[in-house]
Amino acid sequence: MYLGFFGIIDAVIVLLGIIFMIVGYKRGFMNKMVTFVCVLVIIGLSVMFCGNLAEMLKDYNIFYKGINDGVNASVTSTMAELGDKATAKVVLARAFHLPDWLSWFSGLFCSSYGDTVVTASAKVDGQFLSEIIANKATMYYMRMIAFAFIFVAGIILLIILKVITNALRENSAVRVIDGIFGILLYLLIYAALVSVVFFVLDILVEKSVISSTTGFIAEDFQLAHTENFSMSRWLLKGNLISTIRNLFVK
Repeated sequence: MYLGFFGIIDAVIVLLGIIFMIVGYKRGFMNKMVTFVCVLVIIGLSVMFCGNLAEMLKDYNIFYKGINDGVNASVTSTMAELGDKATAKVVLARAFHLPDWLSWFSGLFCSSYGDTVVTASAKVDGQFLSEIIANKATMYYMRMIAFAFIFVAGIILLIILKVITNALRENSAVRVIDGIFGILLYLLIYAALVSVVFFVLDILVEKSVISSTTGFIAEDFQLAHTENFSMSRWLLKGNLISTIRNLFVK
């Protein structure tokens, strides 16, 4: 519905923008950026160093023996149960209780053994296979444990950093400056969200899923009356994503 000089969607956009500005000022720039940057760094470090930590845990026999014994026992019992049907792929799928939709994973796991097991359908010796799989699989488990350790340690450091940034914001001058940067940050986030929404709407209008001549969107955006002001109509074609797309499509 167009109200003479703006539409309902225009009003909603402005109202949400004001809310984002208020939230940005209250939460500030430091807290948001510390959280965002630290989470990326934590995930990156966890991926990079989980293998090294897993090897260290293995060397000191932390968790390793218990996991290795459990995996070995599971594989051995599965081999005994399957008998002549003991292919590498079947053993893995059964021993680790993989659901059907993950059966492909066992084939990938087999291929990592190089010449020992050439294909997933190759017949293999039970004891030899159980030892190979147990050692290999145990290290996968160890890497997951190491990843969790590094990630949790990073989260603890993040919490400490957030306490420090909150303490810094107790200073009125720092709080005002941080709040101003917080407003800018949250406006950027809001602009990105609005661009995504209007890009999708633009596609729907182009595909005639949404009518450009009748209906709420056509009326509220004043699509057929370009002489009338409408921020929503401008955003429909002028949002950042559509602008970038048009550079390459048109």
